[in-house]
Amino acid sequence: MHAARGAICESWVVAETVKNFMNRGLRPDVCFFWRDSAGHEIDLLIEAGGGRLLPVEIKSGQTFSSDFVKNLNWWRDLAGPAGGKGAVVDGGDKSMPDKDDRLLSWRGWG
Repeated sequence: MHAARGAICESWVVAETVKNFMNRGLRPDVCFFWRDSAGHEIDLLIEAGGGRLLPVEIKSGQTFSSDFVKNLNWWRDLAGPAGGKGAVVDGGDKSMPDKDDRLLSWRGWG
């Protein structure tokens, strides 16, 4: 439970995302962090084509909590049709679908 665990997890997911794009010969079109003046934040935004942005929340915790999708729901309300589905990447071992978002283990990311 190191104090930098969350930051290290976020950096790893962003690096794996950029590496995935580059290994496919694509320009990584990502925004690493976005926050509004009220403090709502999205850890990673990925250009998904057609003007859509895929929001990704990165959590180092291993047990899913409904709080993990709170900012994704807020983003969808703000972005409207451009918001699209999102993803939560967590420190757990299992991935599972959700009605609105994909819940992904860090093991399957990148």
